[in-house]
Amino acid sequence: MTAEFKTAGHSRIKEQLVRALESGQLGHAYLFSGEGGIGKFSMALEFAMAYLCKSENKPCLKCESCVSIKKYTNPHFQYVFPLKLEANLRKEDDFTQDGWEYINEKTRERIDEPYSLLTDYSAPIYVGRIRNMNDNILNGRGQKTATIIDGIDTLSAISLNTMLKTLEEPPKDALIILLARYSVLPTVRSRCILYKFGAVSNDEVKNWLKLKAPQKSDEEISYLAQISQNNLGNALQNLSQNADLPQKFTSDFAEIVFAEKSDFKRMINLEKFTNNLGRNFDLAQQILVFFLAQIRAAFLYATDFSQIKPEIYLPNFKNFEQATLCCEAIDNSILSIKRSSPLSMTFADLTIKLTEIFNERK
Repeated sequence: MTAEFKTAGHSRIKEQLVRALESGQLGHAYLFSGEGGIGKFSMALEFAMAYLCKSENKPCLKCESCVSIKKYTNPHFQYVFPLKLEANLRKEDDFTQDGWEYINEKTRERIDEPYSLLTDYSAPIYVGRIRNMNDNILNGRGQKTATIIDGIDTLSAISLNTMLKTLEEPPKDALIILLARYSVLPTVRSRCILYKFGAVSNDEVKNWLKLKAPQKSDEEISYLAQISQNNLGNALQNLSQNADLPQKFTSDFAEIVFAEKSDFKRMINLEKFTNNLGRNFDLAQQILVFFLAQIRAAFLYATDFSQIKPEIYLPNFKNFEQATLCCEAIDNSILSIKRSSPLSMTFADLTIKLTEIFNERK
């Protein structure tokens, strides 16, 4: 048999997973870690499809197993991820029929576009879904099953303990792939083969964007890669109809920081801003990435800041030093978000730093 993965980037990880499949020397559980939008789920999906694929060249995307995974009708494949359900879709530790239909619909959407960012990574993975997952794995004894749990680092103590029972003693032919952004408990790590997913290169992002949007010019592709900070999920977001959402939030934040004259009103408006943002870490990161790209574009492509007409409100920076200090402050805030620091605190700290930088040098 031969195996080949199409996921963008991560060549070393792809080579190791391919060798494991071709040699048959597979572990029962894998842990893929790294920030959202860099291809962990795409890789996990291809890995699971290849494991269950009936053809010689895996994943073939044509056999009954591959096709049914794409439709999320394969009884030997399951995918669990953070997803908030309204109260009318739940009943005790289970879900109503409408609830399960909603879960399946959202799962198919994720499978259709594996690079898409999760709507709310802080949403729960209900213990009912973990119990259902366990039952499906245990009922599959004697035949191959593949399970992906996206957001293992978001599980509650009850859900985690429920999942660990299966992770400790899985059936022989069960493949379990766990995905995480942040820290994972040692009790989980010690039972898995670990793969750390790093950043995708700028060229890999641009090549991927060319395939997704062949109508875009090279200049547009380069700009999209830049404002996406080489993150495939962010790049997809910027290609979609929702691309104006980060821009709107960024514009609102920039006006709070630079246009508001009253410190008191600035803090009041900032509180409203972060309340609207909630715990959407992906959107928060996109906001700051777009903010950063606007400032960088200003001093990369113009020498007279007073003549810049950016897509968001920016002050008249007096020199490169001032703009550079602003960029450094935003860079540090992006790192804070990646470490899941509280968004209200991150944006408050950034607001104070930016206003100090601007007021000291205006």
